[in-house]
Amino acid sequence: MISADTNADKVSQCIELGADDYLPKPFNPTILRARIGAALRRQSLRALENEYLGKIENEKRHCENLLRNILPAEIATRLRNGESNIADHFDDATVIFADVVGFGKITARMKAYEIVACLNQLFSEFDTLAEDAGIEKIKTIGDNYMTVSGVPTPRSNHARMAAKFALDAIVATGRLRSRLPAPFPIRVGLHSGPVMAGVIGTRKFAYDVWGDTVNIAARLEAASQPNRVLASAATVKALGSEYRFDGPQKVETKEGRVLEAFFVSRPVDDVSHLQATKTKQSREEMIE
Repeated sequence: MISADTNADKVSQCIELGADDYLPKPFNPTILRARIGAALRRQSLRALENEYLGKIENEKRHCENLLRNILPAEIATRLRNGESNIADHFDDATVIFADVVGFGKITARMKAYEIVACLNQLFSEFDTLAEDAGIEKIKTIGDNYMTVSGVPTPRSNHARMAAKFALDAIVATGRLRSRLPAPFPIRVGLHSGPVMAGVIGTRKFAYDVWGDTVNIAARLEAASQPNRVLASAATVKALGSEYRFDGPQKVETKEGRVLEAFFVSRPVDDVSHLQATKTKQSREEMIE
C-alpha cells in the first residue's frame, strides 16, 4: 500500500485486510523496490512451505496406509498414541491354519515367478475372505496362511467366523482351479482357546499370536485332509448345531497328547445354495 494518509488506524486496517507492507507518500523508489523484493521472497517461502507441508501430509498418509497393511487398525492406533510395549491376553479366540497339500510336488516344475503368482492369487482371495469375515490375518509362511478370529477385538462368535472363513477358503480354491496352472488343494485346522498377542521387534515388526492354542491349530491343520476343515472339540462345541461334523478323529501331538477333532462342513441346504451360486458364476464367466 502506498498512500499519503498516515492515520495509524487506517494503516492497521490495510495490513489486517491482507496488505504485505505500507509506505507513506512521498516514497523513496529504492526503499519501495527493497520492500517489494522482500514481499516476493516471503511469498516464495510461503509457497515452498506449503509445498513441503503437502509432501509431509502425503508421506504421513502413505506411512499410515503401510502401517494399516502391517498391523490391525486398533494396534496401529495404540502405537501412534505412544504405546510401545503391546502385549495382550485373550481368554478365547480361534486360530486358523491353512496350507496347500503337496505344495512341493505341485510346484516342482514351476518357475519362481509362476509360484509367486499362484500364491498371490490364492492368498489374495483369502485376504478378501478374511476381511469379509472380520478375522485378522497374521502372516503367511511359505504356502501356509495363518489367521485368528477374536483378536485383537474380542468377539463372542469367533468360532463361527473362523469356520465360515475356512469353508469359504476351500470353495475359493476350487473357484481358482481354472485360473491356475495346477489344482492347489488346501487343508485347514481350527482350534479355540486362550492366546497371547502382541507386536514383536523394532525393525520389520509384526503383530503375532502365540500359545498352546496356536500349536494345536497347526497340528490339526497338518492332520487334516485335502479340501477339508478339521476342528478341535473346543471349536466344535462353540459352533453348536450350525454345521455338520464328522468324527471324532484322534490326532496325536508332538507332546504325546491325543486330541479329539471333527471334520466340519456346512449343512446340506447351505451346500446346495453354494453349488447353485458357483454354477451361476461359472455361467456368467462363460457368457463374458
